This record gives sequence, C-alpha cells and structure tokens, in this order.
Amino acid sequence: MVDFRCVRSNELTQVFDVINQVFRSRYDPTMQLEFPLLFSSENLQRVFIALEKGKVVSHMGYQKTEYIDQNRRLSVAFLGAVATLPEHRGTGIASRLLEMAEEAMRAEMIDLCLISGNRSLYLRHGYSERGTTYEYLLTIPDTAPNVSVRAYSERDIDVVLAIYAQEEKRFHRDAEAFRRLLGVYQALKGQEPRSIPIAQIGPTYLVYDHGIPVAYFTLRGNEKYPIEYAGDRESVLRGLQRLAKETGHPFYVWVPESDAAFLTLLERKEPVINNRYRFPPSHTSKILNETALEDSLLLGMPLPGLNYV
Repeated sequence: MVDFRCVRSNELTQVFDVINQVFRSRYDPTMQLEFPLLFSSENLQRVFIALEKGKVVSHMGYQKTEYIDQNRRLSVAFLGAVATLPEHRGTGIASRLLEMAEEAMRAEMIDLCLISGNRSLYLRHGYSERGTTYEYLLTIPDTAPNVSVRAYSERDIDVVLAIYAQEEKRFHRDAEAFRRLLGVYQALKGQEPRSIPIAQIGPTYLVYDHGIPVAYFTLRGNEKYPIEYAGDRESVLRGLQRLAKETGHPFYVWVPESDAAFLTLLERKEPVINNRYRFPPSHTSKILNETALEDSLLLGMPLPGLNYV
C-alpha cells in the first residue's frame, strides 16, 4: 500500500536520496543544495511524497511566488524535482502526487503552474508546452573600453536586487531569496563536486558601464550559457563579450521568445553572432484560474531563470 502526504522534516534525507538517484546518477548527489527555496523549512507544506512501507519512493514539490508584468500580478507555482524510483514507475504514483500538488495550489489561490520540463505526465494532465528559446553563439570582438565585469559577492545583493527590480516582467524575489539562489554556486564549490550539471546555477557577474552597475548575468554550471540575465540588454551582451575575451572562450546566450528587445538587438549584431539555433518549447504550464489570466500575460512571460525548479 502506498501512502501520499506532505513530507516531514525527518524524511528529507530520504527525499534527497530519491531525487539524487533519479537526476544525479552521473554526478555528485547535490540536489539538496541546488534547490534552497523548494526544500526550505518554510516550504515543506508544498513538498509531497509517496511512501511504501515507510520508505519514500516518489517526490514532487513546488514553490509559490508572484509574476509581475508592470502593474499586473499573478500568483505562480514552480513545480519540479519530480522523481519516482524506477521500480515504482508506471503505477500512477506521480499522477496522484501531481493531483495533490494541484489541489494544494488551488487552495492557495495560485493562478498558474510552471514546470521546467515537457514529459508526457504533464501533457496528459492538461499542461501546454511553452518556452521557445533562441541560442546565439557570440564571437569575441574587441569590446567597449568602458565596460567591465566583476564576479558577484554577497555584498552585491542590493545591487543585483535593484537591477532585477527594473525588469518590467519578472518573478518576485526578495533579498533573502536572491541570497539563497545565488549562494548555490558557492555551496557547490564548497562540496568540490567532480562535475556540475549543465542546468545548475553557476557564477554570477555584474556588468559595469563607466563604473556604474547596469546589468548582471548568472551562468549555468558549465559556465558557457547564462541561465538568467537582467538590466540593459546591450550591457548584458557587452559583458558577456568582455568575459569571453578575458577567459578566452566564446559564450552562448539563450534568449526566450518573450524577450523581443534582446532578440532584436542580437539580430542587428551580425558581426558578433557566429550562429543561431531555435530550440522548441521545453517548459510546460497550466492555467489554474482562467479568470485571472490574460493571453498577453502568458505570452510575455519570461522563463523561470534562477527559479528553474
């Protein structure tokens, strides 16, 4: 018999064992470090598990936040770390956990659920694919002398927060959320893993123009792709080129179709573009409150970025 309920704090070690076995079998078991908001003590009521004979065999959890589009706001859930042990797959366990999660979301008056994946489990439950992105390989030209980049440190948290707050379309994050998310890279470095998964949060850099911070970007674990950027888009591009010049290797940049300004800028910069590739949708979403959501809000929504769970 399988039991379904929210996780208890003394069961988190079992949850970490399951999700590391499923997602990190080729890497070090670092999932518990990679999702500081999902597995925080204040979020355990949104972490759901299936148990057989007292042993955790499946997990699914979500974070609650707000999406801000100028003066419009939506309540949003990021659902992820969906994992079931191989011997328990195909038995309907994950479907039941998803139903439980959605019941909890509706009880919290959440308008929209976002998932960084498009597996059949989600599509069968009414989720739609979204999140077309474009990949550009940047060359390494001479950059403007007034542009510089510097690695983020925790004393920069207010600067990063201020730059992010200027984004017209963004997900709500306070200073503590930013501190936890940007601290993932240092936490992983402290573990000295053999390798860091490509999707993981890597180092963050601030971009300066004449000594004034105007943008930032956070790289993925392989340090070749930004997982998130904010601020003046020309400065983001120049900062990536500056870092490419300093490190000696080019960078890719992934731009969601919702970021029309950056796409237009990159299309005008033919000399700095080596190639371009269009990735089909890799995320899914489900509207939980039809009355709260306009089509224009969903179409303009950026990808989760640091909240990639």
